[in-house]
Amino acid sequence: MARLRPTASKRPPRRGIVAFEALAAIPLFLIVLLGGVGIADLLITEQLVSEASGRAARKAAMGGSTEEIDAVVRAVLGDKRAGQATITVRGVDGTEASQVPPGGLLEVRIEIAARHALTTGLAPVGADEPLLGRTVMQRE
Repeated sequence: MARLRPTASKRPPRRGIVAFEALAAIPLFLIVLLGGVGIADLLITEQLVSEASGRAARKAAMGGSTEEIDAVVRAVLGDKRAGQATITVRGVDGTEASQVPPGGLLEVRIEIAARHALTTGLAPVGADEPLLGRTVMQRE
């Protein structure tokens, strides 16, 4: 039986290929990671705006004043975000909130531009894209 002799490889040595692949993969990994952080920030902020509108609607339904409603929104959103938010309280038919009788429906809308609401600035939305929280509740 003949013995096989090891043959010399005809390919040149591939030194540094791992470093090159890592150099190409790291920026892609960072883009995906930062995009994930931005999307998480957007989802958390949307949830905060929704929570603020719900709490403000409850305060309005109980007969709270404009200052009390603003305080509720500030407590949820924080001073910086709440200062940039537009808060609208009215009847669902467009009447003033004070004109809505008991049993009538009140609507609270909180709107804020994404650039003012997001903390990281990494979310894949336009700077003027609005985040909107809307809650309708029966006046007591």
